[in-house]
Amino acid sequence: MAAECERTRQRVRALRRHWIPRLTTELAATNLTLEQAEHEESIRRCWAAGTRDHPLA
Repeated sequence: MAAECERTRQRVRALRRHWIPRLTTELAATNLTLEQAEHEESIRRCWAAGTRDHPLA
């Protein structure tokens, strides 16, 4: 039982030190990429509609 508790502690430590920070960073980068793509699409729609004023600018 003690050995299993120690293995579980090691797994939790690995999650906290390595996986969670890495996944958080990847999520932030993915969100930024998505926001940029949405902004570009919004600009394309404004141009296609013939308006010069961008609503997010």
